[in-house]
Formats: sequence, structure tokens, C-alpha cells
Amino acid sequence: MASTEPPAPQETTVSWDTVPYHHAAFAVGKSRRYHEMMANFHEQIANAITWMNIILSSTALLSLFGDPKSTTVAKICSGLVVVLSASEKTFKPLSKSRHHDGLRRRFIDLAIIIEKTPANPKGLEKIKAKRLEIEKDERPVCRLIDLIAVNEEMGARGYPQDDLIPLSWMQRHFGYFGEFGMARLERWREQQRLKGRVDRNSA
Repeated sequence: MASTEPPAPQETTVSWDTVPYHHAAFAVGKSRRYHEMMANFHEQIANAITWMNIILSSTALLSLFGDPKSTTVAKICSGLVVVLSASEKTFKPLSKSRHHDGLRRRFIDLAIIIEKTPANPKGLEKIKAKRLEIEKDERPVCRLIDLIAVNEEMGARGYPQDDLIPLSWMQRHFGYFGEFGMARLERWREQQRLKGRVDRNSA
């Protein structure tokens, strides 16, 4: 005789890889990558200025020791040292690097909290609140670098290549200095929306 008992419901495993919890975890991972890239960029600028100042100062001294009457090279090098020192005081790359590195560490700590927090509405609310606490200390986002971070996070999570944002070579290498080519990306985003693809950057 066939059993009349209803089949047992299949257990659904809910994790931080499940929508909508996925969006919160993705955003934290993306932000960590963004601040890591920004911290490295500003550190490289600071290091470049330091080494250029050392080289120019040494050149100025050597030119004076070689021929005290020939001060042209020494004056040029000294002038460049002043310009570089002034630019360092104005743009403060080392300070910016430390700021971004601090935010990177805070997002890593938040990622650890996610691993220890159940994926449920209460846990999601907790993570969103902690994320907002960090974001209030962020400076204006460098948009193209943020999109690079989105692509890196998607790649780390195994998303298809077609889902990656089609950034150009110029955007990937010079995105630290401004926004350009955004109209093309907006057209691509609209095409993705019409195809029903999820916008991972909307987290």
C-alpha cells in the first residue's frame, strides 16, 4: 500500500551567499578591496616623492662639490625639492594611505563578524548597521577604482566573465585620477538590466 504521508520538506540552507544576505557580504568584500587599492596607490605616491627628494637633494650637493661656481643644477634641483615638498604637504598622500588602510582593516573585521553571524534578518540588520558606521568615515569614492574592486570581488566569488564590468585599459590604469568613459558603462549597465542580470554593485 502506497504511503499517504506528504514528502518531507527539503531543508534549505541559508548563508551569506544567499540573496539578500549575499549583497551585504559582497559589499563588505568589495569595500575591503577598494580601500586596499587606494591605500597602496597613495603609499606609492608618498614613496615616489620621498625618493625623488633624496635624489634631487643628493644631485644638488654633488653639483656644488664638483664645481662650486656652477650652481645652476643645484638651484634647479633645490627648486624641484621645494615643489615636491609643497605638493606632499598639500595632497598628503601618506596620510591618505593610512586613512584607507584603517578603513580596510575595519572592513576585514566586519568580514570576520559576518562569518560569525547567522544569515537571518536580525544578522543582516546588524551587518548593515556596522557597515554604515564605517562608511560615515569614508571620503568621496573614486568611482572607477570602486568598479575595479567590484570586478575583483566578483572574480574571487567565481562569477562568469560576462558579468564583469567592461572597464577599458585607460579606466583600469588611470582611474585614480578621475572619472571618464562613464556613459559607455551606463549603456552597458542598461543592457544588463534588460537582460535581467543582477547588478552586483547595487549592494
